Amino acid sequence: MLYSAPGVLAALLAKVVKFGEFELDCKRYELLRAGRRIKLQKLPMELLILLLEKEGQLVTREEIVDRLWGEGVFLDTEHGINTAIRKVRNVLRDDPDRPRFVQTVSGKGYRFVADLTNGNGAKSVLSAVEAASGPQLPVAVPEISTNGAAGSRKGVALTLLILALGALTYVGWRFLRGVPKPTKHVMVAVLPFENITGDPGQDYFSDGFTEEVITQLGALSPERLGVIARTTSMMYKHTSKSVQQIGQELGVDYVLESSVRRDGDQVRVAAQLIRTRDQVHIWAQSYDRHITRSIALQDEIARSVSSEISVKLTPEERRSLARRRAVDAEAHSEYLQGLYYGSKSGANVVAAVTHFKNSIQRDPTFAPAYAQLAINYLDLRDSGGPPLKELLSLAKTAAAKALELDPSLPQAHLALGLLAQGDYNWSEAEVQYGAALTLNPNCAECHHEYGVFLEGMGRNEEAVVQVKQAIELDPMSSDNRNQLALISFTARQFDLAISQFESLGEAAWWAPLALSYVEKNRFDEALAASKNCEVHWGSDFCLVVQSRIYCAWGRPRDARKAIDRLKEISHHRYVYPTFFSGAYLAAGDKEQALTWMERAYDERDPALFWLKVWPSNDLLHSEPRFQALLQKLNFPQ
Repeated sequence: MLYSAPGVLAALLAKVVKFGEFELDCKRYELLRAGRRIKLQKLPMELLILLLEKEGQLVTREEIVDRLWGEGVFLDTEHGINTAIRKVRNVLRDDPDRPRFVQTVSGKGYRFVADLTNGNGAKSVLSAVEAASGPQLPVAVPEISTNGAAGSRKGVALTLLILALGALTYVGWRFLRGVPKPTKHVMVAVLPFENITGDPGQDYFSDGFTEEVITQLGALSPERLGVIARTTSMMYKHTSKSVQQIGQELGVDYVLESSVRRDGDQVRVAAQLIRTRDQVHIWAQSYDRHITRSIALQDEIARSVSSEISVKLTPEERRSLARRRAVDAEAHSEYLQGLYYGSKSGANVVAAVTHFKNSIQRDPTFAPAYAQLAINYLDLRDSGGPPLKELLSLAKTAAAKALELDPSLPQAHLALGLLAQGDYNWSEAEVQYGAALTLNPNCAECHHEYGVFLEGMGRNEEAVVQVKQAIELDPMSSDNRNQLALISFTARQFDLAISQFESLGEAAWWAPLALSYVEKNRFDEALAASKNCEVHWGSDFCLVVQSRIYCAWGRPRDARKAIDRLKEISHHRYVYPTFFSGAYLAAGDKEQALTWMERAYDERDPALFWLKVWPSNDLLHSEPRFQALLQKLNFPQ
């Protein structure tokens, strides 16, 4: 007779289990170290209990997902698992490199490696069985007849057949779940071009040159070549890491290292392509060009790189490169400065807009400057610039001109997608996002924005696919990983959202993290998170979040203070009507909330994009005025 390990351990785990200096009372959900209680949150506690139940056996990541979030979960759980494991290790003071308790099985899962004893100090049943007869297979093997050699052979054959069927079943299960397919892409990282002038004032040129080479290389042959995006690339500016280390961190096959010097009207670039697996330099070239030929130089570098890694260009791709023309040197310089400031935040957006306008003034036919001007006009919405309607009008004019000058420009379609979304024209927005990604599937920003759009439409599974592609192309962008957590939030998977946001540490989007805590009645943590939310979401929305926290916490007076503060701010500058709507809804005043929502529609408030999926709006779904507003906004059913 063989024991059913899960059943035996389940019985054992109904009592106190000891391991090392720790005791776990599973029934009371209590972890002790030397008799003192240690705080461990729900998901990490569930994970620890699961590991103990499978004492010594591999616990796959699939099993962890099923236990912690349920079989129906469709969102990315990688960071949720990693965060839960980290918290377990933290409380156990376990070193992942030399584990006493939790061992990582690379690419598969985890196992608990310490001995377990019950409250009386006796070994667990599974440990005792393994000590006596070696590890037991997790298969119910029938008893083998000892009645003669023939019976023995039949028994052995039957046992082997069962084991073979078990292995076949496992392989079939893995196949049905989907074995990861090798990517068709050759992945390249373009490291920041080094500014060797010694003048920090020329950083805009080297950084802008980097971004343009990334863009050109990414658009060159996207079905065969993947290029890491600018945000991640810039993380390696002035890095001391080896090419091999960078390759391992980013999962790329090649790294392009370059330096650039601008001296008056001359540009000198030195570039070398390095294979990451063995750090072999497979190509190097120096270029001296007049500044007016710098765009052609970017194309030349992109073409050389693709040739060296055996990515052959199609006739259309070669024609596309040939169509690129020389641009006025000063117009290009202003454009690069616009890219430089536009990649930053806050007041820098104003500087970016100014430089893009200057670029257009020097060369009114330079399409990329119009496209970037349109996108940066939209970024001005939260920077105290012109009224919203005026900004939208300016952005539309710039985006339309960009498309007129160059219909094949992905950024022009991206700008038009964002604008259509702001106009609540959902079908047009999707067409434009699709066009941008067709023209450049390596555009991480396009994948991100399309993912946001799909989330707002309630198409979460598709949204996750797009954001994961953005992460693949831009793995160090905290915005992409925060967006993945936000999808969990709007999908009402609050435990998963919390674990994903928490895994980002100080880079987390604090506002939706605070609101996720509220949904789990963790009010102290919610209030603490709301104090930091201004970093990414602005002070106005922080007040909305705090009103939600205080009302859910049973502190209506404090909630009203947040509303009063919003009113006071509105006397000095524009406050989105949706913020008032959210604050009143948190305070339980549905009529005022709906009135402000209707005002938001009249004023083209872009935050109405979230009306259908934002969790707090669940309180309004039965209200006729809310349903009427959803119809006016033409949300898909």
